Amino acid sequence: MPHPLDQWLSYRDRVPLEVTALSSIPAADELHQWHDADLRVLAAVATLDEAYARADAGGSGDDAEIDRLHQKIDLVLDLLATLVRGLRSHAAEVPVLLSKEGLAWPQSWLDLAVGSWVRVELELHPSAPQRLVWAAEVVAHQDGEVCAKFLTPPEALDAALERYVFRRHRRSVAEARSPAGKP
Repeated sequence: MPHPLDQWLSYRDRVPLEVTALSSIPAADELHQWHDADLRVLAAVATLDEAYARADAGGSGDDAEIDRLHQKIDLVLDLLATLVRGLRSHAAEVPVLLSKEGLAWPQSWLDLAVGSWVRVELELHPSAPQRLVWAAEVVAHQDGEVCAKFLTPPEALDAALERYVFRRHRRSVAEARSPAGKP
């Protein structure tokens, strides 16, 4: 039987994850707040990812000066992120499969019944100011994993998550093909 999340582009990673059981689907106004915050999180993560791409690209003259300014701003962001991480609860780092439609985690880490609603909190980047928060329904247990599908988001959030997953998938493929990425 195919994995429930295999029909979409996905990637595997270890990320700080918190999953909280819910008694029902959250109210529309609460979901709207989560979705607005998630758009900001994904925008912040995309910006942080660009900083790493710029560092790899190199440059000269004005480009070098702009890169130095970016590095200084990145340092301030890293310091702020460290402060914020110290203020929030620490989530366990868990191996996950993430797609635009949902995620899977090891059943041994947290086993929930199919049909359960959960609040998922993912830390996508260590320097991001907050976690991605999503409502999801547990849809299957497969290959030792609990598979949960996200509640359908607004179009803009769906597109932003799809772009994020695409970038991370592309990066994981490149790392796997790189001689340095092989054991």
